Amino acid sequence: MSDLSRRAIQAVDPAGMLDDVLAQHAQLDDALWRVDSAGIERRDLAGGLVVAGMGGSAVGGDLAAAAIGDRAERPLRTVRAYVLDRYVGQDTLVRRLALPARRASSSQPEARSPSRPAPTACRWSACPRGCSRGPRWRT
Repeated sequence: MSDLSRRAIQAVDPAGMLDDVLAQHAQLDDALWRVDSAGIERRDLAGGLVVAGMGGSAVGGDLAAAAIGDRAERPLRTVRAYVLDRYVGQDTLVRRLALPARRASSSQPEARSPSRPAPTACRWSACPRGCSRGPRWRT
């Protein structure tokens, strides 16, 4: 049997992922607060929400889809590519997350093509791990 004590896990978890998983409830609470306080106009788009990101940046979309599950009234999908899927159009809200530094300055997930219109952009700001903003900044 393997040793799954906290100390043993931390020895092979230099990035502190266990702490992130254990803090997920606080992260979800903070995300809900950010959405509520941002004053973003509510939109009912038939295409739902696409979270576009690469690698770890896309995990938030997966976690949101898992947390919401079959209660979602619209599709909630994650796209891990530099080009959005064909189904993404004007009736889809797109949330772009951080991209790797090598691509962030020159390319971003794109939905434009001659045959289809751009999706509805959503420019929420993402706060990466270690950001100084968070629940303590709330008023």
